[in-house]
Amino acid sequence: MRATGGTASQLAFVRSFTGYQWLIFFVVWAGWSLDATDFGLFSLVLRPALTELLGGKPTIAEIGRVGGLLSTIGLLGWSLGGFAFGIVADYIGRVRALALSILIYSVFTGLQGLAQSPVDLAIYRFFAGVGTGAEIIVGIPLVAEAFAEVHRAKILGVMMTGGAMGSIIGGQVYALIGGYGWRYVF
Repeated sequence: MRATGGTASQLAFVRSFTGYQWLIFFVVWAGWSLDATDFGLFSLVLRPALTELLGGKPTIAEIGRVGGLLSTIGLLGWSLGGFAFGIVADYIGRVRALALSILIYSVFTGLQGLAQSPVDLAIYRFFAGVGTGAEIIVGIPLVAEAFAEVHRAKILGVMMTGGAMGSIIGGQVYALIGGYGWRYVF
């Protein structure tokens, strides 16, 4: 059995990557991780956020209904961002489009902590979703173009681990900061 030797030779391709390739990979991976962090955190702060924003003592059903709408609105933004930024990237380039998507996502994720009503939160969720959808739709081809065809499937598979890492990060952020209130999480 040569499992160890085979594994070592299978991983040898990693040493051939340039600094530029690693930079592209890391930026896109980190962006995807933070996108997933936002979606994970949203589910954790949903109840305290909507309890405050709906006022009074909303029922679990009301929180679920409004939370479902907010999730849908965020995913609609994600869809629009993916569609629109596929086109935008063709005009301004993938690197600029990626930077713009991260800016949009970051600003509107931060604004969620300042929401004064469910409508405010919906607007911020929508535009954070636009940035999220844009980031992943621009990031995947950017990574794919940076690496040789023989390595694309492997490197894109590793890149997608950012989604799981983002969920882990979200849980840890909430564990550390959640006790200070839902607004501080964003």
